[in-house]
Amino acid sequence: RRVHGGLLLEKKKIMNSILEKLQVEWKEDLFSRVIPFWSKNSLDKDFGGYFTCLDSDGSVFDDRKYVWLQGREVFMFSHLFIESSKFENVTREERISWLENARHGVEFMRKAMDDKGLVWFSLSRDGNTRLHYQRKPYAAVFFSQTTNSNKQQTTNKQQ
Repeated sequence: RRVHGGLLLEKKKIMNSILEKLQVEWKEDLFSRVIPFWSKNSLDKDFGGYFTCLDSDGSVFDDRKYVWLQGREVFMFSHLFIESSKFENVTREERISWLENARHGVEFMRKAMDDKGLVWFSLSRDGNTRLHYQRKPYAAVFFSQTTNSNKQQTTNKQQ
């Protein structure tokens, strides 16, 4: 049993080492490539919300706005803002830009809910035309998650 237990302990150490390396790599990739890419290319400065159908060079290949993707991006920027005190080397300017980027999406997402309280799946670029409705709650889940993130932002900003 000692040999078997020793092998398990050794495998656990190896797995932990691999996971620690991956965590460092993913964190570096997130802050050096992913967030800058989305911050630079996805914000629709003319109509609000985000472009989510982007090519690898940042060019837009479809300007429809899918509500669940809008919600994911709001959540990402909100989460970065809320958790930023845990990150090393984050500047005040980066933190403020994440908050502004999140709010940019929240304002647009309000257009996704109609008078009956239904959340549409996709909208036109300007948000004034509701393009597609699904009975599945996917878009509504991200819509409510966005509302929750916005409340946390407001609470954290006041503290």
